[in-house]
Amino acid sequence: VLKYATSYSTFMLEWRDKFLQDQFGERLNYSGAIIMYNNAGDELRRYSFDKAWPVSWEGPSFSSGGSDLALETLEIAHAGLTIE
Repeated sequence: VLKYATSYSTFMLEWRDKFLQDQFGERLNYSGAIIMYNNAGDELRRYSFDKAWPVSWEGPSFSSGGSDLALETLEIAHAGLTIE
């Protein structure tokens, strides 16, 4: 499950929509990594995943009385995970 601040980019939402509407024709195999860094910018750990596809997306919750950061949540499934 990935949580990220809402931004101008709609890439993740468009990826989910293409998958749901089966617009890929031939399934694209997305791979990626989630990388943790320390305060000095050194890589501490890398979680690499293969052949990922979106499972669910949740948009931000808005409250007129709050000042919380707008977060989006994307759940992905994958065919393999490597921790380095």
